[in-house]
Amino acid sequence: MSRNVKIGAAILAAGSSSRLGVPKQLISFKGKSLLQHMIDVVESVDLSDRMVILGANEKDIREQVDFKSAQVILNEQWEKGMAGSLRMAVESAIDKKLDALLILLSDQPFVNRELLNQLIEGFVPDEEMIVASSYGDVLGVPALFDGYYFRELSELEGDAGARKLIHNYRTKVKGVRFEDGLIDIDTPKDLNQLNERDL
Repeated sequence: MSRNVKIGAAILAAGSSSRLGVPKQLISFKGKSLLQHMIDVVESVDLSDRMVILGANEKDIREQVDFKSAQVILNEQWEKGMAGSLRMAVESAIDKKLDALLILLSDQPFVNRELLNQLIEGFVPDEEMIVASSYGDVLGVPALFDGYYFRELSELEGDAGARKLIHNYRTKVKGVRFEDGLIDIDTPKDLNQLNERDL
């Protein structure tokens, strides 16, 4: 890929974890919080820009997480749903003239450097491409979006996330296998299963 292609990453971490009862961003797994893990992974790959979108529990998260080179963006209207965080990330990407944006969540503990590099290496500029993670029968995040989709990403509302665009533009999507993408942390049961897996 050309060195002139500017790819950024945005970790969406503004939610309140209402179903879990504790901030999922700060749940410890393998010696570090889920959000710290994702920041560390994003830091380990070659990107032009990195950002983290915070909202609920911002103060506690800032005190406990090292954001490294990532810009922290605060979504004060986080209660209105994930689309608001996505919009802020995309607007920042547009301001920075990024060619593509990698969208990640903070609650997928098995995302690693190899997966992100596969997503980045699978991207072809100027082909209106989406490179998405593939798990089970699902295509979802982490996913890399060509700048062609920035406007539509910024127009999503409520709890609609990037997966909606992946579904709408299925013929433009290249999948990268990531079976552990099925594992995210939304409920106490999810957390128990994660802890059992780590034993």
